[in-house]
Amino acid sequence: MIYTIVYGLTIGAILYFISIGLSLTFGTMRVINFAHTITYTIGVYILITFVNFLKWYFPLGAILSVLAVIPIGYIIERFIIRRLYGESLDYTFIATFAVALIGVDAIKWIWGVRPFPISDPIGKYLTLWGLSLPIYRILIVRVAILLFLALNTFFKKTIV
Repeated sequence: MIYTIVYGLTIGAILYFISIGLSLTFGTMRVINFAHTITYTIGVYILITFVNFLKWYFPLGAILSVLAVIPIGYIIERFIIRRLYGESLDYTFIATFAVALIGVDAIKWIWGVRPFPISDPIGKYLTLWGLSLPIYRILIVRVAILLFLALNTFFKKTIV
């Protein structure tokens, strides 16, 4: 049962990371950016590619995947989203959803449709009360909590 809770918290933390990007984009620019999720997904596929290429050296693969996704995000913002500022939310929804669909097809074309399992990048476990929990999953949940606290403090201390 504890394993299920930890794994559920991990998935929730990952979804929280994605939702932060969506809500910050909508809150600051008034654009519903569904292309944000495909940028995240392409980053994960690039990470898996780099990790396999670099013989499972995860930190370098993570840095390289972030650097590889930055131009993709810039191109989407520059040529699609920038044209939608001030437009109806319907237009932004349709345009960014179309970008997401194009991105899904690009992923299928490049990487195929079979899933790519990736193992625990840290490979160490924390033993608590007789349970062996992956440090990687605990780290994801801690980063999500820290990000929540940082954003909460930021928005309380600044004029919004």
